[in-house]
Amino acid sequence: MDEIVQGGRVAGDGAPDRATQALIVLVAVLASLALLLLHQGQEWYWPWLSDSRVLFAGYTLATAPPLMLALMISRIDERRTWVVIGLTAMLLLGLSLHNGTACFPPGTGCGPVRATYIPSLVVALFILLPFLQAGRDRQPGDAWQPPYPLLFRYAWDNALALAGTALFIGVSWLILWLWAALFVLLGITVFRDLFDEVRFIYPANGLMTGFGLVLCRAQGGALRALLRLCLSLCRALLPFIAVLALSFLAVVLLQGVEPLWKTGRPASLLLWLVLGTLVLTNGVFQDGEADDPYPRWLRHVVGAGLLTMPVHAALAAYAIALRVSQHGWTVDRLTGALVAAILLLHAVLLAIAVLPGRGRWLARLQMANPLLAAFVVATVLATQSPLLDFRAITIRSQLARLERGETTAAEFDVRTFARLLGRGGRQALKSLKADPAHAGNADFMAKIDEALAADGAEQVVDRPLVAADFILIPAGAEPPEALLKAIDQDLSQKSERPHAEKLGSGGYFLEIKRQDIKFGCLYPRSHCLLTPVRLSVVDPDAEQWLVAPGPHDRQLPPLIYANSADGWQIAAHVLVQPSHLSFPEAKDWAVRGIEGVTSDWQWAQVGNVRFPVQAGRPPMLSDPSSPAFH
Repeated sequence: MDEIVQGGRVAGDGAPDRATQALIVLVAVLASLALLLLHQGQEWYWPWLSDSRVLFAGYTLATAPPLMLALMISRIDERRTWVVIGLTAMLLLGLSLHNGTACFPPGTGCGPVRATYIPSLVVALFILLPFLQAGRDRQPGDAWQPPYPLLFRYAWDNALALAGTALFIGVSWLILWLWAALFVLLGITVFRDLFDEVRFIYPANGLMTGFGLVLCRAQGGALRALLRLCLSLCRALLPFIAVLALSFLAVVLLQGVEPLWKTGRPASLLLWLVLGTLVLTNGVFQDGEADDPYPRWLRHVVGAGLLTMPVHAALAAYAIALRVSQHGWTVDRLTGALVAAILLLHAVLLAIAVLPGRGRWLARLQMANPLLAAFVVATVLATQSPLLDFRAITIRSQLARLERGETTAAEFDVRTFARLLGRGGRQALKSLKADPAHAGNADFMAKIDEALAADGAEQVVDRPLVAADFILIPAGAEPPEALLKAIDQDLSQKSERPHAEKLGSGGYFLEIKRQDIKFGCLYPRSHCLLTPVRLSVVDPDAEQWLVAPGPHDRQLPPLIYANSADGWQIAAHVLVQPSHLSFPEAKDWAVRGIEGVTSDWQWAQVGNVRFPVQAGRPPMLSDPSSPAFH
């Protein structure tokens, strides 16, 4: 392949100089330290990290812009690169705040929000990056649309650099694990303990990532040899999948489409067929400069298979449309519909490219593929913004079906609203609960209450805590009544929380309201653990009990109560992130016993695992005005 020169740069060359290589490593290490700060801040319960919007923004800005910079930059003085990364970071900040708001307060539906947010950003930014790299190299007088071979080579360079870096990181950790294991054989555990520390893991990963990217970008020729092997495999496999597509369509035409609908998953399988064919076809087409890959007769067979792609994509889209007409929109169906629409458009363009014309085989893809890529980036990013919010569309669709009577209250999926649709889904359930049209449906109201409570959005605060609200270890233990009253008083407090009111213009008015909050030992099926302990950080002669939170209390640490002359009070708390200490582990912790180790920082020890214990109340309970972490 001939090299392409644009803006004085050889396409695909762009190996960073020594100063830029050092910058790439430095940026990777700084990004890893930022991630470590976010991790440690959650473990140490920093109040400003209790906001999921801050977490979404922090993790997004600490990963995407540094990685894009490391892949793009070749000279430190590239102004366009810095400007592009800055603008991209501003866009990502807005998207991260929107998605963080969807699951604020944290722990209520953030998992499903992340499940769509992260893949969407990965896909969109990977497709966008070659356009940004080509735009960086553009000079006055160059065409606005970058040459297709240039986009092709940048895309594959980025993919190979990332794959090579991942391999470098994996091999590096294998060496470190071997290092630790060998010294353990000699009874030396310091390296094993060091390599398990998050304070080592994050900077080490940053250093490995930086070195891996520098090495892979400096060895573009070697990676391109691997690329040629991959493209040769595409050329060998495309005829097989083309014959598969022809055979499958022929059978469908003979038997009809009814057997497809009976499988329950025709759309996903058909879309995988179309996607696999498109990937192999573009691998064969490459940058559009290669010679014809097949003899004439085989090219006709492959072309016939490619002509069937719009039919397969249309069948998948029709299958999704049937499900939508029966059950309405959901996030999964919207995602499937978007994928089907993109693949259908790509299949139509591919079929047009197969038609006879001037130039090389499939030459029309040189114009169609960049336009489609730009459409994909814009659409995918829009789904993570208010412009095309799949969660909001799902809420409107399902509520409309309920209002029209297409879905009964008994069939209405309240768990999906509470768990998968973020903050908007929970607000919709509260609106249904307040709707007079459903006030007489006691079963429906109970389902909504249970869904909200199980998800942590609502808490039962209508009675004091009693011994039955705890899992007692050992079984049959009898905690003092005064202790239960002290726990109930500490876990119930007045707390300032932000409250947003909808305005008629479409905006929101934010105000601070005070409301009753109770940390959750009263969640349905989610009791706390209560067990007697004895730690040296507390008066060893005083009676001591440990309260370990249930799985819904993601920010409340285990608390140690001690009986003193002033009654039962929190004497200390365990500095361990509850998400790292699951509820079964907490029970095992109590069963095996807790041993206090005397030092300036006391330790709760379970086997070989030690958790630091700090005297005094945790921050979220020491200040009555601190926000409740739910």
